[in-house]
Amino acid sequence: MIPDTKKHKKQSVLQCFMLALLSACFLIAANTMFHSTQWITDEVSNYQKHKEAFLQSSAVNTTKLEHRDSGMSACLLVMDDNHFLIEWLAYHYHVLPLRHLIVAVDPRSQTSPASILDRYRTRINITLWNDTDYYTANQKEREEAEYWAERKFGSDIPKSLIQHRARQRLFYYHCMQHLKAAGRDWTLLTDSDEFLRINYHTVHQVSNPATGSIIVPPVSEEGSVLTFLQHNQHNPALNLSTFSPCLQIPRIRFGTVEPENGHAYLGINASALQTTRFRTHAKSGNYPLNRISKVLVNLKQVPWEDLVPVESIHLPLKHWCKRRKLHIRTHQQVLVLHHYIGTWQQYSFREDARTGNERSAQSYQKAANVAQETDDAIFPWLQGFVEHQGLGTAQELLKDVGEVPVVAQVPSVNSRTTPAKESLANKEPPVKPLRWLPTDPPTPSIQLLPLAATNQTKAPLVLAEGVESVEGDDEIAPPDKIDWDKAFP
Repeated sequence: MIPDTKKHKKQSVLQCFMLALLSACFLIAANTMFHSTQWITDEVSNYQKHKEAFLQSSAVNTTKLEHRDSGMSACLLVMDDNHFLIEWLAYHYHVLPLRHLIVAVDPRSQTSPASILDRYRTRINITLWNDTDYYTANQKEREEAEYWAERKFGSDIPKSLIQHRARQRLFYYHCMQHLKAAGRDWTLLTDSDEFLRINYHTVHQVSNPATGSIIVPPVSEEGSVLTFLQHNQHNPALNLSTFSPCLQIPRIRFGTVEPENGHAYLGINASALQTTRFRTHAKSGNYPLNRISKVLVNLKQVPWEDLVPVESIHLPLKHWCKRRKLHIRTHQQVLVLHHYIGTWQQYSFREDARTGNERSAQSYQKAANVAQETDDAIFPWLQGFVEHQGLGTAQELLKDVGEVPVVAQVPSVNSRTTPAKESLANKEPPVKPLRWLPTDPPTPSIQLLPLAATNQTKAPLVLAEGVESVEGDDEIAPPDKIDWDKAFP
């Protein structure tokens, strides 16, 4: 009986060992499943969190539209830009077509865009933010953004500039998060003086019948940009089939030299619109004037983990937007941005948080008088807009376009009040010496006369090759002069 007892004990020990082993395997498997389930739950929770935040803000600030799932989107940070915003909204509503928009207002702004945005309450799903919606709501996030700006640009820069950079960093980050949570795809990140269109010249140059037909709707057609992107996405001639979620788009800087023909169009004062008033601009390779590219982002293709506080509006997606494409010429891209400086009154109306002499008379003069090339491809949009909306509606949507409001006092960035309008003679000259071509010395002064009366008699002023900047803007030098590690705002 003893041998049987020993055998039974051995079997019991073996069974216990096997049971312990199975229990351990079960625990390991359960732990793995738990973490996998937790990861999935976190991802779903992350999506739901952003979606609910978007819907909550939309419920307060936006009008739900029947066509909210169509069209394109945009993130726009504004400060006293109403004279540009009126045209920017009408243009992109028609040309993109813009159907979702998040607007943030700089707290230093003396004017509100609310009444202008209200014109589109039944047309565009608009959310209006202030600082509490994205900048001051999370103290830790704000402190980290301001620390990042101070570390990147130096502790000796003004507090207002640190906050300006931090505000940009968080606005575009949260804006893209909200739009992605809402299921949006193509999203434009520009300023109110920049207008996107199809680059017709380049498209026709690269067209190749052997690779398939290209659909190129005119700028007068509603939704021409989205139609172009959707129908030509897989055409190898346009390099859109292998694009990243970040389309980097060159800008061309327009001066204020006007065409000789009139500005009237079917009851619309076209001379009040940047896009139909000015047609001369800098050459494609003139980086000091054109500056670096802006972007169009396809948020549906961007993973959630890649949506982080942005380094710059020019590089909002660190892993997708490439530094080498910051200086991209117009012939290298099938889209292009028109960048307008506007009249002197428009240009000098608001304060600027950036250091330097961005709003000086000399800086304005150098940029305004550029007339290296001409381009009127954008002009027909107005005809299409009027025909599609009807003259009465078009006039109402464009009411007061280009007009600079009268503000008695404008607080400066250090909280002291200064006159809202300084005379041209009182503007500070640039600190850095301005370099001109020997054949084109600068005009000693300019007069505040209607541009139509002055531009035709001015000799165009062209920057010398290699000049680093005309306005001390937040952008960078020509490619051969770039320190890539210190180049970005």
